[in-house]
Amino acid sequence: MKFIFLNEFEHGYQLMTYSTIIFISLFLFSCADSSSPDKPHKETPKALQDKNAAGRYSSGKGGDLVERLYQELVTKTPELKNLEKEISDLRNSQGDSTHLFYSYNQRSQSYFNAAFLDITHINDSLLRERVKRLISGNKANYDSTVLKHTLLLDIIKEKATTLNDLHLALKITRTLPLIRRFQQENMPSTRPLKGLTDNFYKVIRTADTLINN
Repeated sequence: MKFIFLNEFEHGYQLMTYSTIIFISLFLFSCADSSSPDKPHKETPKALQDKNAAGRYSSGKGGDLVERLYQELVTKTPELKNLEKEISDLRNSQGDSTHLFYSYNQRSQSYFNAAFLDITHINDSLLRERVKRLISGNKANYDSTVLKHTLLLDIIKEKATTLNDLHLALKITRTLPLIRRFQQENMPSTRPLKGLTDNFYKVIRTADTLINN
């Protein structure tokens, strides 16, 4: 039965596939663009400027640092801003487009579930079997009539998963150069740690001397 409707939404499936290819191309371009060594020096992102943020980030109170860095990039990068709008519009339209069928289908499935439950309370075995065959046949017919809808919903679900994966990957690859530059430009000196280590050795020697005296 699946192939009966395949030609009717093949064009829509191809459009979704092309959109995915375009998104992947943008994703790959962003990776190469972000890691380019020829880019001029840029200001440290605000999300990384808070000198007291270490405790907040380690405890999770500072939020998702990848997300914060990415949102800063979005405000400064027109192509990312446009992409985010397209993704937001797409996700909003997804709910609007699927709600009508989901509501319709939920009522139909609820009816069949209730009918099958009621059938179990019919005492006459012959009547019970006859009504069961009637409902089973009607449910099979219904499932056949909405097969096109369910196949399209399966495609939408698959594409939504692909888009979500690419969106997360894009955020990471776009923000990785920012944290790498921050690491390179803000590496603390080992001098304070070395001084603290020496002080530990000094105090330990003093304590050990006092113990042995």
